[in-house]
Amino acid sequence: TRLPSVILSQPMTEGSRVDTLRKASGNLVANEIAKDFYNPSSRVRDIALLSLTRQQGKLTPELEQDLIKLMDIPELGMQAMAARTLGRLRIEAGVPSLMAKIYSDDLTLAQACVFALGLIGKAEAAPELAKILGDDKARSLWPLAAEALSKVGDYRYTKLIFHAYEVESYYVLRMQCLIAAVRSLALDKP
Repeated sequence: TRLPSVILSQPMTEGSRVDTLRKASGNLVANEIAKDFYNPSSRVRDIALLSLTRQQGKLTPELEQDLIKLMDIPELGMQAMAARTLGRLRIEAGVPSLMAKIYSDDLTLAQACVFALGLIGKAEAAPELAKILGDDKARSLWPLAAEALSKVGDYRYTKLIFHAYEVESYYVLRMQCLIAAVRSLALDKP
């Protein structure tokens, strides 16, 4: 059988490429997947990012940078998905870019960046997440910011997180804030 990286380097139809990407794994393949970030097919670009989230082990620094760059290309329509992928893969190099985009006019991108910061878990994000919880204009980000802050901060943020719980009216998001408040009191973080 042929190596997945060799197969991915060959021209193929959109359907074949999507099927191959769904089955692909490993760092050799991950580097080939990065080429598909710029494929003319939005379907292939989408599957390429989804395939990265299944990769075992750490990505190369070059591949991490390629993923971070995707957040600066709104024309591809992949900014939010790239942000979530950075979070799922816990790519710490993405933290500065994620923090820079949490006040984006694109709410989906802002939410994805806040979500990713919580998954990555770097304490340096705590002050910026706390700033969101103190900004009434960013209210739509409060539940996600409360959850993320509970993962990167500590008990000093509990009162701020609990305030998000107090003002949230949607039940699911209210519970998200309450759980975040309790988590912020925990000594060991996820």
